[in-house]
Amino acid sequence: MTSRELYFLNKPNECSKPNCQAQQFTDWVEVPLPEAKHTPCDYDINQCKSGTCRQTELLNGRNFLCACPSKKTGTFCELTAPDCLECEDMITCSGFDDGTTFCICNQYKQKTKNKDYQTPSICYFPHKKDPGKQGKCKKGKHHCTPGEECIVYNDVICQCPVGNTRGNNCEEDFKFDIPGNKYSCVDTMYGPLCMCNKYGNKLGFCKGKIMIETLVGALNDTGPCSIDRNKCRHGTCIQTGEDNFMCTCHISYSGKFCHIAMPLCDDCKEDKRSDCLGLSTGTAICICHGFKDNLYTAPAICYFKPFLRSRQKACNRGDHNCQRGEHCINYSHKGPQMQVCLCTAGISRGKKCLEDYRYIGIKDVDKFECVNTENRGPLCLCSEYHGKLGFCKLSQGANSKYMNGNSVNKNNGIRTKGGRTTDKYGFVIFNSEDQSISSISGETNRPCEQNRCHNGTCMETEKHKKWEYICSCPKGKTGELCHYDMLLCELCRKKKIVDCIGIEGNSAVCICLMMKNPRKHGLQPQICYTEHFRPKRQLICKRGDYKCSPRQQCVNYARRPDQMFTLCQCPAGGLRGDDCKEEYALADAGETSCVDTGKGPICICHRYPGYIHRFCKPKLKETHVSSKQKRSLPKINGLLKVQEGSCDRNVRKCKTGQCIEPKKGLPYVCSCPFKSSGVFCNEDMISCKKCREGAKLDCLGFSNGTAVCICVEFEDDNLSQVPAICYYDQFRKYLQTVCKQGHHNCDQGQDCINYALTHSDNQITCQCPVGKKRGKNCNDEYAYDTPNGEFSCINTDVYGTLCICEKYGHGINKYGFCKLMP
Repeated sequence: MTSRELYFLNKPNECSKPNCQAQQFTDWVEVPLPEAKHTPCDYDINQCKSGTCRQTELLNGRNFLCACPSKKTGTFCELTAPDCLECEDMITCSGFDDGTTFCICNQYKQKTKNKDYQTPSICYFPHKKDPGKQGKCKKGKHHCTPGEECIVYNDVICQCPVGNTRGNNCEEDFKFDIPGNKYSCVDTMYGPLCMCNKYGNKLGFCKGKIMIETLVGALNDTGPCSIDRNKCRHGTCIQTGEDNFMCTCHISYSGKFCHIAMPLCDDCKEDKRSDCLGLSTGTAICICHGFKDNLYTAPAICYFKPFLRSRQKACNRGDHNCQRGEHCINYSHKGPQMQVCLCTAGISRGKKCLEDYRYIGIKDVDKFECVNTENRGPLCLCSEYHGKLGFCKLSQGANSKYMNGNSVNKNNGIRTKGGRTTDKYGFVIFNSEDQSISSISGETNRPCEQNRCHNGTCMETEKHKKWEYICSCPKGKTGELCHYDMLLCELCRKKKIVDCIGIEGNSAVCICLMMKNPRKHGLQPQICYTEHFRPKRQLICKRGDYKCSPRQQCVNYARRPDQMFTLCQCPAGGLRGDDCKEEYALADAGETSCVDTGKGPICICHRYPGYIHRFCKPKLKETHVSSKQKRSLPKINGLLKVQEGSCDRNVRKCKTGQCIEPKKGLPYVCSCPFKSSGVFCNEDMISCKKCREGAKLDCLGFSNGTAVCICVEFEDDNLSQVPAICYYDQFRKYLQTVCKQGHHNCDQGQDCINYALTHSDNQITCQCPVGKKRGKNCNDEYAYDTPNGEFSCINTDVYGTLCICEKYGHGINKYGFCKLMP
């Protein structure tokens, strides 16, 4: 039976009489079914001996190609690929991330002709590159362009890494071709690469033109950042328009596609470095306006390798020319000092690290380079600082497809939202006078949502000039942004210590009007602090030998028995002044530094008649609950507290795990334990190792070394309905060398983990710690969703329940983990 099948249909007898029992019987009913649609890659007719079969358009009687695995070749992957060491005329090469390479060989050496190799054909270097033989490449004794990789096997090979670019400087696009029955193909995570004759009279690699319907649903993504089009080699691809993108590069790489090695700042002239920014990894980036011996074209972004803590003695002693607020770091690993004055990347910049970043629109990015800064987003070269080069932030926007509720002007797609004007891709249009614009992410950003405080707590205040917040610093940090170290009051001249306030931890903060060494510690009045006092050294105060006013506390903060360092102070949270009787004046935001006393912040001000600098309280806004705080719900054992409602009726439907009702009236969900899946937790979760390469999304790592991902296509279509949650068992620590050596494509901020079980296998996964943040650089907030009963949810214990959702863009990018809607 091919076109018709017999089915059982159960029909109940109609019974209208009382006490009548309805009888069930079965009829044989013939139901027509549609003809099955066969493809050349179906299991029973697939002609590929190994590798992956892909359907193509019909050419010369053949409508499929065979994408061969490593070391296999031939139109059906039926042949063992020749060794490239036997080739004497290689045309072009491409390299995998694991250090192996494949090339097109036009002619083999005379001694190998008896092996009857096809020419031209694809050959492989059977062994990975030997790091000990790369001397010529490291010394620059090669003819490779800056965008190409130099590899030494027997001789120097210039290659483009496997990806979506090729040709001159690895910046050209691949052409598409149908190989038919003439050429063989190589399988890559970016799609099949096939020999072709599309580049004039020269052979090269083309992308196999496969039928898009052979890909499963979510992989039908045609955006410029999709896996088969992403050109960013060592960086993150950001979609900026329907068919446009930009690359933000990882540290040590630059260029349009992040494919060129970034120059070291060691090669930049010392007086030609500007706008240096430090990163949490210990590295730093600067703008170089002139390289030694003109090694590189200037201006350009350069970088320092991570500093050595053992060489920071001079900076720690204060033997440097950095201003207060700037960090002194010595980046010399040997020889003379190479001191650099830095600001923290993405938070502040400029003189004393107090200047705000300016913003550039996407239309300006093509002119300059951009670099990733871990959790602070991309920074791009710009000329927005009165014509001088500096680092700017990118005004955040989105493709017009993703934006809702905007008014659209037919004039070039210009939009108006929240009183701000944006282009058709959602990027803010502004003039040089308006530097307050940060993004148009849907709501007006509050000043503390883009927290500029290096330490401490950001607190909203009444607006004063450009300031709408203060940074309430912890003890030991000070400055408008809590961005430099607070000094001990012992370094202050004794008669210049005023307005001391006792704080938590048996210590105090005071205002120092003059330091003992003003050249080293600064001339301006500043907040200083004391170490906690020793109760056994308070005899001088108990005897009354040191006179304070009746309401003041006398405390001896000396750290040694033979010393005396006695202060008169008022307790935090009360009154202040010479007799602790005065109310605090109110200070405007941005006047100067603030410190947290444990009972609210106090700030330096000059609001008291007859006194220059004393403590005030800031004009804080009324306390409010942010949207993030409103989303928090009471939890029991990491799960949202279950209320009475639908879970009472449906809890038995959850086979394992726990029934959760996010809010009364909303649908319940089954929160599955690890390795259980399905809407009702009634299925075994499938290993991520069975997920097709490139089809894993939003991987999240647990503290015990396991992980979960969303898989949108399994190697076997019968395994599970997709998208589905898959899992990795605990990783092996001794197999993490490939990640530690940087042989991966993970974004800055993501963790690279190899979940392989043996040295001969690689299961590299780029993941974020579960429950904190997700997405690019692990810097995106989780979206909130109400599950519709279509996708699975998993219990993450500490961080509650996460469910598959469709809240993140379109195509392959739309799937991710969401939190439950409160």
